[in-house]
Amino acid sequence: MTTTAPSPEVLDDGTRRVRPPRLAALDGLRFVAALAVVLYHFTGIRSTHWGTTDPTPFGPLSAVTRYGFLGVPLFFFISGFVILMTAWGRDVPHFAASRVGRLFPAYWAGVLLTGALLLVTGHEPEAHRCAVGGGQPDHGAAGVRRRARRRRVLDALGRACGSTC
Repeated sequence: MTTTAPSPEVLDDGTRRVRPPRLAALDGLRFVAALAVVLYHFTGIRSTHWGTTDPTPFGPLSAVTRYGFLGVPLFFFISGFVILMTAWGRDVPHFAASRVGRLFPAYWAGVLLTGALLLVTGHEPEAHRCAVGGGQPDHGAAGVRRRARRRRVLDALGRACGSTC
Protein backbone atom coordinates (compact mmCIF):
# COMPACT_ATOMS: atom_id res chain seq x y z
CA MET A 1 0.00 0.00 0.00
CA THR A 2 1.44 3.35 -1.03
CA THR A 3 1.79 5.99 1.66
CA THR A 4 3.05 9.52 1.75
CA ALA A 5 5.71 10.55 4.21
CA PRO A 6 4.54 11.43 7.72
CA SER A 7 4.47 15.13 8.41
CA PRO A 8 5.32 16.65 11.80
CA GLU A 9 2.75 18.83 13.53
CA VAL A 10 3.55 21.32 16.27
CA LEU A 11 0.94 21.34 19.05
CA ASP A 12 -0.11 24.33 21.16
CA ASP A 13 2.26 23.38 23.99
CA GLY A 14 5.26 23.39 21.61
CA THR A 15 5.59 19.60 21.37
CA ARG A 16 5.83 17.90 18.01
CA ARG A 17 3.62 15.06 16.96
CA VAL A 18 4.10 13.02 13.82
CA ARG A 19 0.91 12.45 11.88
CA PRO A 20 0.33 8.94 10.61
CA PRO A 21 1.17 8.61 6.93
CA ARG A 22 -1.62 9.12 4.40
CA LEU A 23 -2.74 5.89 2.76
CA ALA A 24 -3.00 6.57 -0.96
CA ALA A 25 -4.83 3.30 -1.62
CA LEU A 26 -7.63 4.36 0.74
CA ASP A 27 -7.90 7.71 -1.02
CA GLY A 28 -8.18 5.87 -4.33
CA LEU A 29 -10.80 3.49 -2.98
CA ARG A 30 -12.81 6.42 -1.60
CA PHE A 31 -12.67 8.03 -5.04
CA VAL A 32 -13.88 4.80 -6.67
CA ALA A 33 -16.76 4.59 -4.16
CA ALA A 34 -17.81 8.20 -4.86
CA LEU A 35 -17.52 7.66 -8.62
CA ALA A 36 -19.69 4.52 -8.35
CA VAL A 37 -22.43 6.56 -6.67
CA VAL A 38 -22.23 9.29 -9.33
CA LEU A 39 -22.43 6.72 -12.14
CA TYR A 40 -25.33 5.02 -10.38
CA HIS A 41 -27.28 8.25 -10.33
CA PHE A 42 -26.33 9.04 -13.91
CA THR A 43 -26.90 5.65 -15.57
CA GLY A 44 -28.02 2.95 -13.18
CA ILE A 45 -31.42 4.25 -12.08
CA ARG A 46 -34.36 3.28 -14.29
CA SER A 47 -35.78 6.56 -15.47
CA THR A 48 -37.26 8.27 -18.50
CA HIS A 49 -35.22 11.45 -17.98
CA TRP A 50 -32.98 10.60 -20.94
CA GLY A 51 -35.84 11.03 -23.43
CA THR A 52 -36.49 7.36 -24.03
CA THR A 53 -38.99 4.85 -22.72
CA ASP A 54 -36.26 2.22 -22.57
CA PRO A 55 -35.63 1.67 -18.84
CA THR A 56 -31.93 1.09 -19.47
CA PRO A 57 -30.76 3.50 -22.20
CA PHE A 58 -27.15 2.83 -21.27
CA GLY A 59 -27.48 -0.92 -21.91
CA PRO A 60 -24.62 -3.02 -20.54
CA LEU A 61 -23.21 -0.08 -18.59
CA SER A 62 -26.40 0.01 -16.49
CA ALA A 63 -25.85 -3.64 -15.61
CA VAL A 64 -22.67 -2.59 -13.80
CA THR A 65 -23.60 0.85 -12.49
CA ARG A 66 -26.85 -0.36 -10.90
CA TYR A 67 -24.68 -1.52 -7.99
CA GLY A 68 -23.17 1.92 -7.48
CA PHE A 69 -25.37 2.49 -4.43
CA LEU A 70 -22.98 0.18 -2.60
CA GLY A 71 -20.39 2.94 -2.85
CA VAL A 72 -22.19 4.90 -0.11
CA PRO A 73 -21.52 2.45 2.76
CA LEU A 74 -18.01 1.78 1.42
CA PHE A 75 -17.25 5.51 1.34
CA PHE A 76 -18.51 6.02 4.90
CA PHE A 77 -16.68 2.94 6.17
CA ILE A 78 -13.38 4.18 4.74
CA SER A 79 -14.03 7.75 5.90
CA GLY A 80 -14.73 6.53 9.44
CA PHE A 81 -11.44 4.65 9.47
CA VAL A 82 -9.54 7.67 8.14
CA ILE A 83 -11.15 9.98 10.72
CA LEU A 84 -10.23 7.60 13.52
CA MET A 85 -6.72 7.32 12.11
CA THR A 86 -6.37 11.10 12.57
CA ALA A 87 -7.25 10.65 16.25
CA TRP A 88 -4.25 8.38 16.95
CA GLY A 89 -1.92 10.06 19.42
CA ARG A 90 -4.31 12.92 20.20
CA ASP A 91 -6.40 13.67 23.23
CA VAL A 92 -10.12 14.37 22.84
CA PRO A 93 -9.95 18.21 23.01
CA HIS A 94 -7.29 18.42 20.26
CA PHE A 95 -9.17 15.92 18.07
CA ALA A 96 -12.51 17.73 18.55
CA ALA A 97 -10.91 21.11 17.83
CA SER A 98 -9.33 19.81 14.62
CA ARG A 99 -12.67 18.35 13.43
CA VAL A 100 -14.59 21.54 14.25
CA GLY A 101 -11.92 23.68 12.58
CA ARG A 102 -12.09 21.54 9.47
CA LEU A 103 -15.87 21.06 9.15
CA PHE A 104 -17.58 24.16 10.54
CA PRO A 105 -16.22 26.74 8.04
CA ALA A 106 -17.50 24.74 5.07
CA TYR A 107 -20.79 24.02 6.85
CA TRP A 108 -21.47 27.67 7.62
CA ALA A 109 -20.37 28.77 4.16
CA GLY A 110 -22.92 26.35 2.70
CA VAL A 111 -25.67 27.48 5.06
CA LEU A 112 -25.04 31.17 4.35
CA LEU A 113 -24.73 30.67 0.59
CA THR A 114 -27.95 28.63 0.47
CA GLY A 115 -29.79 31.19 2.61
CA ALA A 116 -28.55 34.04 0.43
CA LEU A 117 -29.58 32.27 -2.75
CA LEU A 118 -33.03 31.51 -1.35
CA LEU A 119 -33.47 35.15 -0.31
CA VAL A 120 -32.27 36.51 -3.63
CA THR A 121 -34.24 34.13 -5.84
CA GLY A 122 -37.29 33.78 -3.62
CA HIS A 123 -37.23 30.11 -4.57
CA GLU A 124 -38.26 27.43 -2.13
CA PRO A 125 -37.03 23.93 -3.02
CA GLU A 126 -39.78 21.38 -3.75
CA ALA A 127 -38.18 18.77 -1.49
CA HIS A 128 -38.30 21.20 1.45
CA ARG A 129 -41.98 21.91 0.96
CA CYS A 130 -42.76 18.19 0.94
CA ALA A 131 -40.57 17.53 3.98
CA VAL A 132 -42.31 20.24 6.01
CA GLY A 133 -45.66 18.57 5.45
CA GLY A 134 -44.41 15.21 6.71
CA GLY A 135 -43.57 13.88 3.26
CA GLN A 136 -46.81 15.15 1.74
CA PRO A 137 -47.29 18.28 -0.35
CA ASP A 138 -47.99 21.40 1.72
CA HIS A 139 -51.80 21.59 1.22
CA GLY A 140 -54.70 22.53 3.45
CA ALA A 141 -55.13 25.13 6.17
CA ALA A 142 -51.97 24.07 8.02
CA GLY A 143 -49.96 24.41 4.81
CA VAL A 144 -51.37 27.88 4.16
CA ARG A 145 -50.40 28.98 7.67
CA ARG A 146 -46.91 27.50 7.30
CA ARG A 147 -46.35 29.23 3.97
CA ALA A 148 -47.60 32.57 5.35
CA ARG A 149 -45.37 32.27 8.42
CA ARG A 150 -42.38 31.33 6.22
CA ARG A 151 -43.08 34.30 3.91
CA ARG A 152 -43.25 36.71 6.88
CA VAL A 153 -39.91 35.43 8.19
CA LEU A 154 -38.26 35.69 4.77
CA ASP A 155 -39.69 39.17 4.23
CA ALA A 156 -38.40 40.31 7.64
CA LEU A 157 -34.97 38.87 6.89
CA GLY A 158 -34.96 40.59 3.50
CA ARG A 159 -35.88 43.94 5.05
CA ALA A 160 -33.25 43.55 7.77
CA CYS A 161 -30.54 42.57 5.31
CA GLY A 162 -31.56 45.28 2.84
CA SER A 163 -31.17 47.99 5.46
CA THR A 164 -27.82 46.78 6.84
CA CYS A 165 -26.05 44.96 3.98
